[in-house]
Amino acid sequence: QNSPALLRDLCIRHHVTMIQTTPSRFTTLLSDKNNLDYFNHFTDIMVGGEPFPILLLQKLKQLTKANIFNMYGPTETTIWSTIKDLTYTNQITIGTPIANTVCYILDGHQKLLPPNVPGNLYIGGDGVSKGYFHKEVLTEEMFISSPFIENHVIYNTNDLAYMNKNGEVVHLGRTDFQV
Repeated sequence: QNSPALLRDLCIRHHVTMIQTTPSRFTTLLSDKNNLDYFNHFTDIMVGGEPFPILLLQKLKQLTKANIFNMYGPTETTIWSTIKDLTYTNQITIGTPIANTVCYILDGHQKLLPPNVPGNLYIGGDGVSKGYFHKEVLTEEMFISSPFIENHVIYNTNDLAYMNKNGEVVHLGRTDFQV
């Protein structure tokens, strides 16, 4: 993980065609300009866990013809909740919900907000966990009954976002101090 040269060797030796990592890790990998030839072997690059900088996207596109995906989702919703294919665009969003997942942008009263109006991002669907282990109060606070689907729970990500006109979620940052 910490040596771009060792990762290059590993990827070549094992014929790696797909890679997933954070933007900050990719930035570290790209800093070793002498060990970037293996990027030509990738067919798919998945980036997530942090905001995806436009400069990183541009650098990746210069290095490879691989499909590039922005992945988003908190641990509480089984890691991936949305996906955006960035291969042929420079407009970075966190995309649309994956299968069996739904995203809602809600106000402080859990009312649905119209497109382009920022609010709290809530996630529902099959990937939502049952809550926090031995933390009932926090579970009750963050995992609420869906106001839209009976007997379903949605998770408050505490992320500020809005839904754009294309139905993609645009992530604006945290509403709390969690990293």
